[in-house]
Amino acid sequence: MTIAILVASTVVFFVLGTVMGVLPMRQNDMTDRQVRFQQVGGIIAVGLILVLMAAQQDAASWAAIGAMILGVVVGRIPPVNKAILVRFPDLRPRRTNGAKAHGANHGAKGSKRP
Repeated sequence: MTIAILVASTVVFFVLGTVMGVLPMRQNDMTDRQVRFQQVGGIIAVGLILVLMAAQQDAASWAAIGAMILGVVVGRIPPVNKAILVRFPDLRPRRTNGAKAHGANHGAKGSKRP
């Protein structure tokens, strides 16, 4: 049973961390739904870690924390980030007035910096 809890918590926290890593870093670039998900996801993560600790599942709680951190790192990798954003468009940054997301034109040939 301990191994099942360890594996299940690791998978859940890796997925949660990956989604958190794909979300825009600036709150101004997030939609209201993304902000709500980030807040609720963080509360759920802390709650589940506390439940694992209270159940004396030390290995599972440490694995869950590590999996979430690893998930955030994986979600920030540009090719992975792009692939996830193509598959799940709800995670894309907010676009205002039809403009590109903030910083989307950095490094483009001929772009002028203010």
